[in-house]
Parts: sequence; C-alpha cells; structure tokens
Amino acid sequence: MSIMHRRRRSSLLPVRNVALRAHAHDKGATVQLRGPYPIAMGNHVKATGKVNSIALGNPAKGTIMGNVATGDYIQLGGAIPAPATNFNVVL
Repeated sequence: MSIMHRRRRSSLLPVRNVALRAHAHDKGATVQLRGPYPIAMGNHVKATGKVNSIALGNPAKGTIMGNVATGDYIQLGGAIPAPATNFNVVL
C-alpha cells in the first residue's frame, strides 16, 4: 500500500495514490478523508469483494475527480462535480 499526502495551507490533498484493501472489516471505506474542503483526485483504490472505496465525510464543499476504484464513492455531501460517477470510474 502506498498512501502519500501533500500538505498545503492546512489541507490534506491525496493525489495520484494507490490504495489496496484485501477485505472489508468495517462499513466505512478504504480511503476516508475528513475536513471542510476535501480533495480526492487521480487516485486508484482497489479491494477484493464489494467494499466502499472513498468516503469524504459529507462535507459542505469538496472535489472528487479522476479516481479509479473497485467500490463506491460514499459520504460525498456537497462535493463537485456531481454526480461523482460521471467524473470517476468504478470498475
């Protein structure tokens, strides 16, 4: 697993990462971001079975774009662009 984050102006920006998950051990997601304006862009999230891939924690605003995942994108709140499946791939 390779998870690297860039810090900028007290924000956590996961960009171009690969996350692997072998099985579902909870009802959350493989990648969980929390914050007022989360950004998830260009990530590849893969798991065996049907596991949620990215959760943003229901922010008022945020961005989720260009991700490729084997599971669903959840808790998107007011994230744009919407709908997320038009701008992200679910395998």
